[in-house]
Amino acid sequence: ISREETREQVKKFRERNGYTFPMGLDPERKIYSKFATATIPRNFIIDKKGKIVEIEVGYTKEAFAKIIEKLERLLK
Repeated sequence: ISREETREQVKKFRERNGYTFPMGLDPERKIYSKFATATIPRNFIIDKKGKIVEIEVGYTKEAFAKIIEKLERLLK
């Protein structure tokens, strides 16, 4: 979920990085204010039942690659 970015900015980011998973917009920072006030980036994977199944704080290429793999498995 973006943080105040426009739909076009998110689209360019997705294309530049080759991401195909869904991304949401948070133009008013409502979601950000609930989940990411202390540290960004923060990644959450929420399953089809609404349960948080993965949380990642911070960023490394390796950790992000693993979270993308998990997300893609869950989307199948």
